[in-house]
Amino acid sequence: MTARVGTEYAHDTGAPGGPLRVLAVGPLGPDSGAHALDRVADEPFHLDLRRTTPAARDRPGTPRRTPHIGTACPWPGAALPLRVSASYDLLVRLPRIPAARLRRLPVAGLGGPVRGHAGRGAAARARGALGAAAPSKRRDGRAVAGMSVEPYREITFDQDGDGPPEQAAALAALARQGVSDLFLLAHGRNGSPSGATRLCSDFFAPFPGLLAPGAEAGYAGVVWPSAVCTGEPGPDYRALATVLPEKEPVLERLTDLLAPAPAGEAAFAEFGALLRELAGVADAEGPVPAFLAADPAEVCDLFAEALAPGLPEGPERRRQGAREALRQAAYHVLGRRAGHVGEYGLGPLLGRVARAAPGLRIHLVGHGTGARLVAYALRGLPAGARPVASVTFLQGAFPQYAFAARLPDAPERSGALRDVHHRVRGPVVACHSRYDTALGVLYPLASRLADGPGPAGAVGYGGMRGVPGTVARSLATVLRTGVPGAGCVNVDVAEAVRSHGDLCRPELARVVVAASGTGR
Repeated sequence: MTARVGTEYAHDTGAPGGPLRVLAVGPLGPDSGAHALDRVADEPFHLDLRRTTPAARDRPGTPRRTPHIGTACPWPGAALPLRVSASYDLLVRLPRIPAARLRRLPVAGLGGPVRGHAGRGAAARARGALGAAAPSKRRDGRAVAGMSVEPYREITFDQDGDGPPEQAAALAALARQGVSDLFLLAHGRNGSPSGATRLCSDFFAPFPGLLAPGAEAGYAGVVWPSAVCTGEPGPDYRALATVLPEKEPVLERLTDLLAPAPAGEAAFAEFGALLRELAGVADAEGPVPAFLAADPAEVCDLFAEALAPGLPEGPERRRQGAREALRQAAYHVLGRRAGHVGEYGLGPLLGRVARAAPGLRIHLVGHGTGARLVAYALRGLPAGARPVASVTFLQGAFPQYAFAARLPDAPERSGALRDVHHRVRGPVVACHSRYDTALGVLYPLASRLADGPGPAGAVGYGGMRGVPGTVARSLATVLRTGVPGAGCVNVDVAEAVRSHGDLCRPELARVVVAASGTGR
Protein backbone atom coordinates (compact mmCIF):
# COMPACT_ATOMS: atom_id res chain seq x y z
CA MET A 1 0.00 0.00 0.00
CA THR A 2 1.14 3.51 -0.68
CA ALA A 3 -0.50 6.31 1.25
CA ARG A 4 0.46 9.96 1.24
CA VAL A 5 -0.91 11.76 4.25
CA GLY A 6 -3.53 14.22 3.11
CA THR A 7 -4.43 12.46 -0.15
CA GLU A 8 -7.77 10.87 -0.93
CA TYR A 9 -6.67 7.77 -2.80
CA ALA A 10 -4.14 5.03 -2.20
CA HIS A 11 -3.69 1.47 -3.35
CA ASP A 12 -2.57 -1.83 -1.90
CA THR A 13 -1.35 -5.14 -3.23
CA GLY A 14 -4.88 -6.59 -3.25
CA ALA A 15 -6.44 -3.89 -5.42
CA PRO A 16 -3.74 -1.80 -7.11
CA GLY A 17 -4.97 1.65 -7.96
CA GLY A 18 -8.22 1.31 -6.07
CA PRO A 19 -9.44 3.63 -3.37
CA LEU A 20 -8.13 3.00 0.13
CA ARG A 21 -10.66 1.65 2.58
CA VAL A 22 -10.04 3.68 5.68
CA LEU A 23 -10.00 1.35 8.67
CA ALA A 24 -12.67 1.90 11.31
CA VAL A 25 -11.13 3.10 14.58
CA GLY A 26 -12.89 4.17 17.75
CA PRO A 27 -12.70 4.29 21.55
CA LEU A 28 -12.71 1.05 23.51
CA GLY A 29 -14.92 0.22 26.43
CA PRO A 30 -13.43 -0.02 29.93
CA ASP A 31 -13.13 -3.80 29.70
CA SER A 32 -11.48 -3.86 26.29
CA GLY A 33 -7.98 -2.71 27.20
CA ALA A 34 -6.50 -6.07 26.22
CA HIS A 35 -7.46 -5.47 22.60
CA ALA A 36 -6.05 -1.94 22.38
CA LEU A 37 -3.00 -1.63 20.16
CA ASP A 38 -1.85 1.56 21.78
CA ARG A 39 -3.06 4.86 23.11
CA VAL A 40 -3.08 7.56 20.50
CA ALA A 41 -3.86 11.18 21.27
CA ASP A 42 -6.30 11.12 24.21
CA GLU A 43 -8.24 7.88 23.70
CA PRO A 44 -7.53 4.17 23.22
CA PHE A 45 -8.13 2.76 19.76
CA HIS A 46 -9.12 -0.55 18.23
CA LEU A 47 -7.82 -1.71 14.86
CA ASP A 48 -10.20 -3.94 12.90
CA LEU A 49 -9.02 -5.40 9.60
CA ARG A 50 -12.03 -7.59 8.85
CA ARG A 51 -13.14 -5.25 6.07
CA THR A 52 -9.76 -4.75 4.45
CA THR A 53 -8.42 -6.66 1.48
CA PRO A 54 -6.98 -10.19 1.91
CA ALA A 55 -3.50 -8.81 1.31
CA ALA A 56 -3.83 -6.68 4.42
CA ARG A 57 -5.02 -9.61 6.53
CA ASP A 58 -2.51 -12.24 5.48
CA ARG A 59 1.17 -12.57 6.12
CA PRO A 60 3.03 -14.11 3.19
CA GLY A 61 1.84 -17.71 3.15
CA THR A 62 0.20 -17.55 6.60
CA PRO A 63 -3.46 -16.50 6.88
CA ARG A 64 -4.27 -14.61 10.05
CA ARG A 65 -7.00 -15.89 12.32
CA THR A 66 -7.53 -12.62 14.14
CA PRO A 67 -8.47 -9.22 12.73
CA HIS A 68 -6.70 -7.39 15.54
CA ILE A 69 -3.22 -6.92 14.08
CA GLY A 70 -0.83 -4.10 13.40
CA THR A 71 1.33 -1.91 15.57
CA ALA A 72 0.47 1.62 16.54
CA CYS A 73 3.20 4.13 15.94
CA PRO A 74 5.50 5.67 16.94
CA TRP A 75 7.30 2.37 16.84
CA PRO A 76 9.93 1.73 19.52
CA GLY A 77 13.33 2.93 18.40
CA ALA A 78 12.14 4.29 15.08
CA ALA A 79 10.97 7.60 13.72
CA LEU A 80 7.60 8.06 12.09
CA PRO A 81 7.81 7.03 8.44
CA LEU A 82 5.48 9.87 7.47
CA ARG A 83 4.65 13.24 8.89
CA VAL A 84 1.20 13.02 10.47
CA SER A 85 -1.09 15.88 9.54
CA ALA A 86 -4.08 17.03 11.56
CA SER A 87 -6.33 15.04 9.22
CA TYR A 88 -5.15 11.68 10.52
CA ASP A 89 -4.67 10.44 14.01
CA LEU A 90 -2.81 7.17 13.56
CA LEU A 91 -0.50 5.34 11.21
CA VAL A 92 -0.27 1.55 11.48
CA ARG A 93 2.47 -0.71 10.16
CA LEU A 94 1.19 -3.96 8.62
CA PRO A 95 3.32 -6.91 7.43
CA ARG A 96 2.85 -6.28 3.70
CA ILE A 97 1.79 -2.65 3.83
CA PRO A 98 4.18 0.18 4.75
CA ALA A 99 1.41 2.36 6.16
CA ALA A 100 -2.35 2.35 6.54
CA ARG A 101 -4.40 5.53 6.71
CA LEU A 102 -6.80 5.63 9.65
CA ARG A 103 -9.21 8.07 11.16
CA ARG A 104 -11.19 7.98 14.36
CA LEU A 105 -14.94 7.53 14.10
CA PRO A 106 -17.87 7.85 16.52
CA VAL A 107 -18.69 4.63 18.33
CA ALA A 108 -21.67 3.99 16.11
CA GLY A 109 -19.38 3.86 13.09
CA LEU A 110 -17.20 1.03 14.33
CA GLY A 111 -16.87 -1.92 12.01
CA GLY A 112 -18.03 -0.23 8.84
CA PRO A 113 -15.89 0.59 5.79
CA VAL A 114 -15.28 4.26 5.21
CA ARG A 115 -14.19 5.67 1.92
CA GLY A 116 -12.80 8.97 0.91
CA HIS A 117 -10.73 11.70 2.45
CA ALA A 118 -11.58 12.84 5.96
CA GLY A 119 -10.05 16.28 5.64
CA ARG A 120 -9.16 18.58 8.48
CA GLY A 121 -12.74 19.57 9.20
CA ALA A 122 -14.03 16.00 9.29
CA ALA A 123 -11.18 14.90 11.49
CA ALA A 124 -11.90 17.72 13.89
CA ARG A 125 -15.59 16.74 13.97
CA ALA A 126 -14.63 13.13 14.67
CA ARG A 127 -12.40 14.25 17.50
CA GLY A 128 -15.20 16.40 18.86
CA ALA A 129 -17.65 13.49 18.81
CA LEU A 130 -15.23 11.30 20.67
CA GLY A 131 -14.31 14.02 23.11
CA ALA A 132 -17.95 14.50 24.04
CA ALA A 133 -18.27 10.81 24.93
CA ALA A 134 -15.48 10.66 27.51
CA PRO A 135 -13.24 13.09 29.41
CA SER A 136 -9.71 13.61 28.17
CA LYS A 137 -6.96 11.58 29.84
CA ARG A 138 -3.55 13.14 29.52
CA ARG A 139 -0.56 10.78 29.72
CA ASP A 140 2.32 13.22 29.73
CA GLY A 141 2.69 13.92 33.44
CA ARG A 142 -0.38 16.13 33.56
CA ALA A 143 -3.71 15.66 35.30
CA VAL A 144 -6.02 12.72 34.53
CA ALA A 145 -9.76 13.26 34.70
CA GLY A 146 -12.06 11.10 36.79
CA MET A 147 -9.55 10.05 39.44
CA SER A 148 -10.53 9.24 43.02
CA VAL A 149 -7.77 11.50 44.40
CA GLU A 150 -6.25 14.85 43.56
CA PRO A 151 -3.73 16.01 42.61
CA TYR A 152 -2.89 12.99 40.45
CA ARG A 153 -0.34 12.81 37.64
CA GLU A 154 0.36 9.97 35.25
CA ILE A 155 3.91 9.08 34.21
CA THR A 156 4.45 6.99 31.10
CA PHE A 157 7.45 5.10 29.78
CA ASP A 158 7.97 3.04 26.66
CA GLN A 159 9.86 -0.25 26.65
CA ASP A 160 13.18 1.61 26.54
CA GLY A 161 12.39 3.72 29.60
CA ASP A 162 11.77 6.86 27.57
CA GLY A 163 8.88 9.22 28.26
CA PRO A 164 7.72 12.77 27.61
CA PRO A 165 10.44 15.18 28.79
CA GLU A 166 8.02 17.37 30.75
CA GLN A 167 7.06 14.63 33.22
CA ALA A 168 9.67 15.49 35.85
CA ALA A 169 8.65 19.14 35.81
CA ALA A 170 5.00 18.15 36.24
CA LEU A 171 5.84 16.20 39.39
CA ALA A 172 8.13 18.90 40.76
CA ALA A 173 5.37 21.46 40.23
CA LEU A 174 3.26 19.62 42.81
CA ALA A 175 5.72 20.69 45.50
CA ARG A 176 5.21 24.34 44.54
CA GLN A 177 1.48 23.74 44.97
CA GLY A 178 2.02 22.67 48.57
CA VAL A 179 2.40 18.90 48.20
CA SER A 180 4.93 17.52 50.69
CA ASP A 181 4.49 13.76 50.08
CA LEU A 182 4.08 12.10 46.69
CA PHE A 183 2.77 8.51 46.52
CA LEU A 184 3.77 6.85 43.27
CA LEU A 185 2.36 3.44 42.20
CA ALA A 186 3.82 1.20 39.47
CA HIS A 187 1.40 -1.45 38.20
CA GLY A 188 2.42 -5.02 37.45
CA ARG A 189 2.24 -7.16 34.35
CA ASN A 190 -0.97 -7.40 32.33
CA GLY A 191 -1.69 -3.73 32.94
CA SER A 192 -3.21 -1.97 29.93
CA PRO A 193 -2.96 1.84 30.02
CA SER A 194 -6.66 2.28 30.80
CA GLY A 195 -6.54 -0.57 33.31
CA ALA A 196 -3.51 0.99 35.00
CA THR A 197 -5.39 4.27 35.43
CA ARG A 198 -8.36 2.49 36.99
CA LEU A 199 -6.04 0.51 39.25
CA CYS A 200 -4.37 3.68 40.53
CA SER A 201 -7.74 5.30 41.13
CA ASP A 202 -9.03 2.30 43.09
CA PHE A 203 -5.82 1.80 45.05
CA PHE A 204 -5.42 5.43 46.08
CA ALA A 205 -9.11 5.96 46.95
CA PRO A 206 -8.73 5.26 50.71
CA PHE A 207 -5.64 7.43 51.15
CA PRO A 208 -7.22 10.84 51.93
CA GLY A 209 -9.06 9.31 54.89
CA LEU A 210 -5.89 7.71 56.25
CA LEU A 211 -3.62 10.76 56.25
CA ALA A 212 -2.95 12.83 59.33
CA PRO A 213 -4.45 16.32 59.52
CA GLY A 214 -2.21 18.76 57.71
CA ALA A 215 -0.56 16.15 55.51
CA GLU A 216 -0.44 17.38 51.93
CA ALA A 217 -0.27 14.41 49.59
CA GLY A 218 -0.04 14.07 45.83
CA TYR A 219 -0.40 10.92 43.76
CA ALA A 220 1.10 9.51 40.58
CA GLY A 221 0.87 6.35 38.53
CA VAL A 222 3.65 4.83 36.42
CA VAL A 223 2.29 3.33 33.19
CA TRP A 224 4.58 1.04 31.20
CA PRO A 225 3.91 -1.52 28.42
CA SER A 226 3.15 -4.82 30.17
CA ALA A 227 -0.17 -6.28 28.97
CA VAL A 228 0.37 -9.87 27.80
CA CYS A 229 -2.58 -11.84 29.16
CA THR A 230 -6.26 -11.08 29.58
CA GLY A 231 -7.49 -13.71 31.99
CA GLU A 232 -8.25 -16.41 29.46
CA PRO A 233 -6.66 -19.87 29.77
CA GLY A 234 -3.54 -18.78 27.92
CA PRO A 235 -1.64 -15.72 26.75
CA ASP A 236 -3.49 -13.39 24.41
CA TYR A 237 -1.80 -13.08 21.03
CA ARG A 238 -3.22 -9.60 20.48
CA ALA A 239 -1.93 -8.30 23.81
CA LEU A 240 1.45 -9.96 23.35
CA ALA A 241 1.88 -8.50 19.87
CA THR A 242 1.02 -5.07 21.25
CA VAL A 243 3.80 -4.98 23.85
CA LEU A 244 6.26 -7.12 21.85
CA PRO A 245 5.69 -5.89 18.27
CA GLU A 246 9.20 -6.85 17.19
CA LYS A 247 8.34 -10.50 18.03
CA GLU A 248 5.09 -10.64 16.05
CA PRO A 249 6.19 -13.35 13.57
CA VAL A 250 7.42 -15.51 16.45
CA LEU A 251 4.20 -14.99 18.38
CA GLU A 252 2.08 -15.82 15.37
CA ARG A 253 3.85 -19.13 14.83
CA LEU A 254 3.64 -19.94 18.55
CA THR A 255 -0.09 -19.27 18.38
CA ASP A 256 -0.40 -21.68 15.45
CA LEU A 257 1.45 -24.37 17.38
CA LEU A 258 -0.69 -23.88 20.46
CA ALA A 259 -4.02 -24.08 18.62
CA PRO A 260 -4.11 -27.91 18.68
CA ALA A 261 -1.29 -28.28 21.28
CA PRO A 262 2.23 -29.28 20.17
CA ALA A 263 2.29 -32.89 18.98
CA GLY A 264 5.37 -34.88 18.14
CA GLU A 265 9.05 -34.33 18.71
CA ALA A 266 9.47 -31.89 15.82
CA ALA A 267 6.62 -29.66 17.01
CA PHE A 268 7.99 -29.54 20.56
CA ALA A 269 11.47 -28.77 19.27
CA GLU A 270 10.12 -25.86 17.21
CA PHE A 271 8.06 -24.67 20.17
CA GLY A 272 11.14 -24.61 22.39
CA ALA A 273 13.20 -22.78 19.79
CA LEU A 274 10.49 -20.15 19.38
CA LEU A 275 10.24 -19.64 23.15
CA ARG A 276 13.99 -19.02 23.27
CA GLU A 277 13.73 -16.57 20.39
CA LEU A 278 10.85 -14.78 22.09
CA ALA A 279 12.86 -14.48 25.30
CA GLY A 280 16.02 -13.34 23.51
CA VAL A 281 18.12 -16.15 24.93
CA ALA A 282 20.78 -15.77 22.22
CA ASP A 283 21.42 -12.17 23.28
CA ALA A 284 21.10 -12.72 27.03
CA GLU A 285 23.96 -11.79 29.31
CA GLY A 286 24.52 -14.43 32.00
CA PRO A 287 22.39 -17.45 32.87
CA VAL A 288 18.84 -17.86 31.62
CA PRO A 289 15.83 -19.58 33.22
CA ALA A 290 16.20 -23.34 33.06
CA PHE A 291 12.81 -23.89 31.42
CA LEU A 292 14.04 -22.05 28.33
CA ALA A 293 17.03 -24.36 28.00
CA ALA A 294 15.42 -27.68 28.97
CA ASP A 295 13.56 -30.21 26.82
CA PRO A 296 10.32 -28.45 25.72
CA ALA A 297 8.11 -31.51 26.24
CA GLU A 298 9.40 -31.94 29.79
CA VAL A 299 8.89 -28.23 30.44
CA CYS A 300 5.26 -28.44 29.31
CA ASP A 301 4.68 -31.44 31.59
CA LEU A 302 6.30 -29.59 34.50
CA PHE A 303 4.04 -26.55 34.13
CA ALA A 304 0.95 -28.70 33.52
CA GLU A 305 1.60 -30.62 36.75
CA ALA A 306 2.07 -27.36 38.65
CA LEU A 307 -1.17 -25.92 37.28
CA ALA A 308 -3.37 -29.00 37.53
CA PRO A 309 -1.84 -31.86 39.51
CA GLY A 310 -3.21 -35.22 38.45
CA LEU A 311 -4.48 -34.07 35.06
CA PRO A 312 -4.35 -37.19 32.84
CA GLU A 313 -1.99 -37.45 29.92
CA GLY A 314 -3.37 -36.12 26.67
CA PRO A 315 -3.73 -33.09 24.40
CA GLU A 316 -5.36 -30.90 27.06
CA ARG A 317 -2.52 -31.47 29.51
CA ARG A 318 0.06 -30.60 26.84
CA ARG A 319 -1.94 -27.53 25.80
CA GLN A 320 -2.14 -26.19 29.35
CA GLY A 321 1.56 -26.75 29.95
CA ALA A 322 2.55 -25.16 26.65
CA ARG A 323 0.37 -22.12 27.26
CA GLU A 324 1.91 -21.62 30.67
CA ALA A 325 5.40 -21.98 29.20
CA LEU A 326 4.57 -19.23 26.70
CA ARG A 327 3.12 -17.09 29.48
CA GLN A 328 6.25 -17.49 31.60
CA ALA A 329 8.52 -16.72 28.65
CA ALA A 330 6.57 -13.50 28.10
CA TYR A 331 6.80 -12.71 31.81
CA HIS A 332 10.55 -13.25 31.67
CA VAL A 333 10.78 -10.65 28.90
CA LEU A 334 8.58 -8.24 30.84
CA GLY A 335 10.60 -8.76 34.01
CA ARG A 336 13.72 -7.61 32.18
CA ARG A 337 11.76 -4.72 30.73
CA ALA A 338 10.49 -3.67 34.16
CA GLY A 339 14.05 -3.57 35.48
CA HIS A 340 15.21 -1.55 32.48
CA VAL A 341 12.32 0.94 32.74
CA GLY A 342 12.97 1.35 36.45
CA GLU A 343 16.73 1.82 36.19
CA TYR A 344 16.86 3.94 33.06
CA GLY A 345 13.45 5.62 33.18
CA LEU A 346 11.98 6.10 36.62
CA GLY A 347 15.25 6.35 38.56
CA PRO A 348 16.70 9.21 36.48
CA LEU A 349 13.29 10.93 36.44
CA LEU A 350 13.19 10.88 40.24
CA GLY A 351 16.67 12.37 40.24
CA ARG A 352 15.45 15.28 38.12
CA VAL A 353 12.46 15.74 40.42
CA ALA A 354 14.81 15.84 43.43
CA ARG A 355 16.89 18.60 41.86
CA ALA A 356 13.83 20.69 41.04
CA ALA A 357 11.94 20.01 44.30
CA PRO A 358 14.46 18.93 46.96
CA GLY A 359 11.89 19.02 49.75
CA LEU A 360 9.42 16.62 48.12
CA ARG A 361 9.23 13.24 49.89
CA ILE A 362 8.54 10.41 47.42
CA HIS A 363 6.94 7.14 48.50
CA LEU A 364 7.34 4.37 45.92
CA VAL A 365 4.83 1.53 45.67
CA GLY A 366 5.07 -1.36 43.23
CA HIS A 367 2.81 -4.34 42.64
CA GLY A 368 4.07 -7.63 41.15
CA THR A 369 6.45 -6.87 38.31
CA GLY A 370 5.89 -3.20 39.09
CA ALA A 371 7.70 -3.86 42.38
CA ARG A 372 10.69 -4.98 40.34
CA LEU A 373 10.45 -1.73 38.37
CA VAL A 374 10.44 0.28 41.60
CA ALA A 375 13.36 -1.70 43.04
CA TYR A 376 15.49 -1.09 39.97
CA ALA A 377 14.54 2.60 40.06
CA LEU A 378 16.56 2.78 43.28
CA ARG A 379 19.59 1.52 41.38
CA GLY A 380 18.95 4.13 38.70
CA LEU A 381 18.94 7.10 41.07
CA PRO A 382 21.75 9.56 40.31
CA ALA A 383 24.67 9.54 42.74
CA GLY A 384 23.84 11.48 45.87
CA ALA A 385 20.11 11.74 45.13
CA ARG A 386 17.89 10.54 47.99
CA PRO A 387 14.34 11.71 47.24
CA VAL A 388 12.73 8.38 48.19
CA ALA A 389 11.34 8.44 51.73
CA SER A 390 9.78 4.96 51.72
CA VAL A 391 9.25 1.95 49.47
CA THR A 392 6.48 -0.64 49.66
CA PHE A 393 6.56 -3.81 47.56
CA LEU A 394 3.12 -5.39 47.17
CA GLN A 395 3.43 -9.04 46.11
CA GLY A 396 6.79 -8.25 44.55
CA ALA A 397 7.76 -10.48 41.61
CA PHE A 398 11.53 -10.39 42.02
CA PRO A 399 14.01 -12.57 43.95
CA GLN A 400 13.96 -12.67 47.73
CA TYR A 401 17.75 -12.30 47.82
CA ALA A 402 17.87 -9.32 45.44
CA PHE A 403 19.29 -7.00 48.14
CA ALA A 404 21.59 -9.60 49.71
CA ALA A 405 25.36 -9.20 49.91
CA ARG A 406 25.74 -12.98 49.56
CA LEU A 407 23.53 -15.64 48.01
CA PRO A 408 22.99 -18.68 50.22
CA ASP A 409 24.03 -21.24 47.57
CA ALA A 410 26.81 -19.09 46.10
CA PRO A 411 28.38 -16.86 48.78
CA GLU A 412 30.81 -15.44 46.25
CA ARG A 413 27.86 -13.80 44.48
CA SER A 414 25.50 -11.06 45.59
CA GLY A 415 21.96 -10.12 44.72
CA ALA A 416 21.36 -8.01 41.63
CA LEU A 417 20.28 -5.07 43.81
CA ARG A 418 22.82 -5.39 46.58
CA ASP A 419 22.66 -2.50 49.05
CA VAL A 420 20.36 -0.29 46.94
CA HIS A 421 17.86 -0.32 49.81
CA HIS A 422 20.28 2.03 51.57
CA ARG A 423 19.27 4.72 49.07
CA VAL A 424 15.88 4.97 50.81
CA ARG A 425 15.70 7.40 53.71
CA GLY A 426 12.91 5.49 55.45
CA PRO A 427 11.61 1.91 55.56
CA VAL A 428 11.61 -0.62 52.73
CA VAL A 429 8.51 -2.77 53.25
CA ALA A 430 7.75 -6.08 51.53
CA CYS A 431 4.18 -7.35 51.77
CA HIS A 432 4.00 -11.10 51.20
CA SER A 433 1.31 -13.78 51.27
CA ARG A 434 1.47 -17.57 51.27
CA TYR A 435 -1.74 -17.56 49.23
CA ASP A 436 -0.02 -15.98 46.24
CA THR A 437 0.34 -19.19 44.23
CA ALA A 438 1.54 -17.33 41.14
CA LEU A 439 4.66 -16.39 43.11
CA GLY A 440 4.78 -19.44 45.35
CA VAL A 441 4.41 -22.16 42.71
CA LEU A 442 4.99 -20.89 39.19
CA TYR A 443 7.58 -18.19 39.93
CA PRO A 444 10.20 -20.60 41.37
CA LEU A 445 9.76 -22.97 38.43
CA ALA A 446 10.15 -20.19 35.88
CA SER A 447 12.97 -18.39 37.71
CA ARG A 448 15.31 -21.30 38.40
CA LEU A 449 18.48 -20.63 36.45
CA ALA A 450 20.04 -23.01 33.95
CA ASP A 451 23.57 -22.14 35.10
CA GLY A 452 24.17 -21.51 38.76
CA PRO A 453 21.88 -21.17 41.77
CA GLY A 454 18.43 -19.80 41.30
CA PRO A 455 16.43 -17.57 43.63
CA ALA A 456 14.69 -19.29 46.53
CA GLY A 457 11.44 -17.56 45.71
CA ALA A 458 9.78 -14.22 45.21
CA VAL A 459 9.67 -11.31 47.64
CA GLY A 460 5.88 -11.33 47.41
CA TYR A 461 5.68 -14.92 48.65
CA GLY A 462 8.24 -15.06 51.44
CA GLY A 463 9.58 -11.55 51.97
CA MET A 464 13.11 -10.17 51.64
CA ARG A 465 16.00 -12.38 52.71
CA GLY A 466 19.75 -12.05 53.20
CA VAL A 467 19.60 -8.47 54.53
CA PRO A 468 20.89 -8.18 58.13
CA GLY A 469 18.51 -6.43 60.48
CA THR A 470 15.35 -7.21 58.50
CA VAL A 471 12.35 -7.38 60.84
CA ALA A 472 9.13 -9.34 60.40
CA ARG A 473 5.69 -8.02 61.31
CA SER A 474 2.18 -9.35 61.01
CA LEU A 475 -0.43 -7.25 59.25
CA ALA A 476 -2.34 -6.81 62.51
CA THR A 477 0.77 -5.47 64.24
CA VAL A 478 1.48 -2.98 61.48
CA LEU A 479 -2.11 -1.75 61.44
CA ARG A 480 -1.93 -1.28 65.19
CA THR A 481 1.58 0.11 65.74
CA GLY A 482 2.98 0.99 62.31
CA VAL A 483 6.40 0.02 60.93
CA PRO A 484 9.95 0.97 61.96
CA GLY A 485 11.16 4.28 60.63
CA ALA A 486 13.99 2.73 58.60
CA GLY A 487 15.40 -0.58 57.43
CA CYS A 488 13.84 -3.59 55.72
CA VAL A 489 10.49 -4.86 57.00
CA ASN A 490 8.63 -8.01 55.92
CA VAL A 491 4.87 -7.82 56.51
CA ASP A 492 2.79 -11.00 56.31
CA VAL A 493 -0.47 -9.86 54.67
CA ALA A 494 -1.95 -13.33 54.12
CA GLU A 495 -5.03 -12.47 56.17
CA ALA A 496 -5.96 -9.83 53.58
CA VAL A 497 -4.26 -11.00 50.36
CA ARG A 498 -5.54 -14.33 49.01
CA SER A 499 -4.24 -14.10 45.44
CA HIS A 500 -1.60 -12.27 43.42
CA GLY A 501 -4.10 -9.75 42.10
CA ASP A 502 -5.58 -8.97 45.51
CA LEU A 503 -4.23 -5.43 45.53
CA CYS A 504 -6.91 -2.83 46.13
CA ARG A 505 -7.39 -3.62 49.79
CA PRO A 506 -7.76 -0.92 52.46
CA GLU A 507 -5.34 -2.86 54.67
CA LEU A 508 -2.58 -2.50 52.05
CA ALA A 509 -3.30 1.21 51.69
CA ARG A 510 -2.84 1.51 55.46
CA VAL A 511 0.51 -0.30 55.25
CA VAL A 512 1.74 2.14 52.59
CA VAL A 513 0.60 5.14 54.62
CA ALA A 514 2.23 3.69 57.73
CA ALA A 515 5.52 3.29 55.87
CA SER A 516 5.30 6.90 54.70
CA GLY A 517 4.90 8.26 58.22
CA THR A 518 1.98 10.44 57.16
CA GLY A 519 -0.83 8.45 58.79
CA ARG A 520 -3.19 9.45 61.55
